Amino acid sequence: MARVTLLYRTRDAVDLVFRRELDQLASRRGVTVHYLVGRRGRDLGLRGRDPLGPESIQALVPDVGSRDVYLCGPNAMMEAVARTVQQLGVPGGRIHRERFDT
Repeated sequence: MARVTLLYRTRDAVDLVFRRELDQLASRRGVTVHYLVGRRGRDLGLRGRDPLGPESIQALVPDVGSRDVYLCGPNAMMEAVARTVQQLGVPGGRIHRERFDT
């Protein structure tokens, strides 16, 4: 079975869509979910670090370099995270994007 870790980033808890359903699915499928809610590092206990920056991603997913990465969100965010995970050893061909903005 594939190891799956979901990093769900939002500025506010009201923006967490389908959280209960995600938690139930994650529990049944053995998926690890990290909800990264709040403004940058201050609210997240990351001491000012970007919640989707290299230090944070490496701390949450230590073996990220050996995984496929699926990104969904605004284009600018996806591009920034793609650069970050490439720095952490993920080859470009293992980074998959799904845009939801125009």
